[in-house]
Amino acid sequence: RTLTIPQIYETLRMQFAITYHSIASMVGIIASRIGILHVRRNAEGTNSVYELKEQYVDLVAKILGTT
Repeated sequence: RTLTIPQIYETLRMQFAITYHSIASMVGIIASRIGILHVRRNAEGTNSVYELKEQYVDLVAKILGTT
């Protein structure tokens, strides 16, 4: 599944007291430092699209308890 920062923010803000900036920072760290996300920039240069790399799907699902 692919998501943008605004989509992630809208989903999480319903359950948590967060800011848009904090979500953008968190996703950026996960993508650049941890390396489990694939980042695609769209042609318009607006929102980047983030996708969990296939080899990490099972691991992340297990950690989150969604399997």
